[in-house]
Amino acid sequence: MAVSGFSAADYFRCCSLCFDAAGLGDDDRGLSPRDRYQKHADGRHGGLLNLPEESDVAFLKWLSSSEWYGTHPWEIRRGGNSTHISLGAFAEGGGIRLALTGSATTRAAETMKMALALWRAGIQFILHDADLHLRRVKGEDWIGIYPESYGLSGRYFFPSGIDITDFYPWGEYADFPKLQLHTIMEPLPLDILKQGASLKLPS
Repeated sequence: MAVSGFSAADYFRCCSLCFDAAGLGDDDRGLSPRDRYQKHADGRHGGLLNLPEESDVAFLKWLSSSEWYGTHPWEIRRGGNSTHISLGAFAEGGGIRLALTGSATTRAAETMKMALALWRAGIQFILHDADLHLRRVKGEDWIGIYPESYGLSGRYFFPSGIDITDFYPWGEYADFPKLQLHTIMEPLPLDILKQGASLKLPS
């Protein structure tokens, strides 16, 4: 359901809830919600920081315009193309709908903490990839680990029947013996072994 009467100040307050959940409260002591957004967001705000903060009319008008297209006002935690966290706001039926996105493995815990904070505050929002996050919370997601010498080709060796969330070279896990206790070794299928030469694998 869309929220009515939502201003830029309301958006910044939602961001502050997310920042607190991510453990940034001590670092931001004394900063206003707006200043916290400016500190942690991408920076390409598309005019969001120029709006009269308390005006829901101004926020909805800006949101419904094309002024912010091509910018990144919703990237509240900076990152790469797929490793940032966004709290999007979208015009819908005369109100505002929020959407939280942060599906990268490296940002999963942070995103879930933000989602719980928004939910506990009674703020309605959509959590993108909710099924993926649920599998992670329940320990049902799989990460494919392959020898570093295989390079990026290593991700193609896993059986198609296994739903793998992400892929990492073994070197990133080798120093953590407890993680190795939860590793299941999969033999390479014969047809994959025959393709080894075309993938330029080490002999």
